[in-house]
Amino acid sequence: MIRPHISCKILILAVVLSFFNLTFLNGQITSAASGNWNSPSTWTGGVVPSAADNVNIANGHTITVTANASCASITFTGATGGITVNSSVTLSVSGTITLRKQANADASCNVTGQGTITCQNIAVGSADNAPTNN
Repeated sequence: MIRPHISCKILILAVVLSFFNLTFLNGQITSAASGNWNSPSTWTGGVVPSAADNVNIANGHTITVTANASCASITFTGATGGITVNSSVTLSVSGTITLRKQANADASCNVTGQGTITCQNIAVGSADNAPTNN
């Protein structure tokens, strides 16, 4: 027979772990630093984005794609950021790449390299209103 206090501890642990895992199940992956796309240290929580994930590139971060990669969307969340795609490499975005202007600041992103980026849409707008497609 399991003691009641042990069962309660197991239940509490299960609830806490389920909340922890929800942050990874929702498909929002944010850059923690500039670095390679496939490096866990580049991403918050050490989770490398997959094809189903929405990627947020934080202010000032430049992500370098060194091997074929894919994601659902990319949003540049700060005033600056960038993506470099190495030669013979493809970054496939099944949805939209979004650049949002921050309040009272211009925003820019650099997309460089000799590789390929494919996406459904590119959206440029502000944090305060809906982006416009260009």
